[in-house]
Amino acid sequence: ASRMFVTGVYRKLTKPELLKLLGDPPPELAARIELGYRALDTRGNAEETAAWFNSQNLKSMRLVTSGYHMRRSVLLFRRALPDASILAHPVPRKGLGPSDWWSNIEGVKDVTRELAKFLATMFYIPVGS
Repeated sequence: ASRMFVTGVYRKLTKPELLKLLGDPPPELAARIELGYRALDTRGNAEETAAWFNSQNLKSMRLVTSGYHMRRSVLLFRRALPDASILAHPVPRKGLGPSDWWSNIEGVKDVTRELAKFLATMFYIPVGS
């Protein structure tokens, strides 16, 4: 991609620290990464990204987040960016795949919490991030 925006970044995390966590990508890739520090939750991620996206005059984006979190994220991002083409790129999280989330209590809790948030988001009911 020509640009990459990372939203909801921990306020004390600097770009050099993030780049180190990413394995020190080449300078030409590092120069294309921008960080957003305002968002505190998924709705905030969508709003912060929409402001950045529109300021860049972009038409399409790839949304990257945890697989179990993708449906709600797409819903919120489509609301914030109704004219954008959004390609979902879910990242699997160990223990939260379609065939194993139910096999451990933490997986059940995470999926149940996310389902509740998704349903609330569908009906615009405010509940945490």
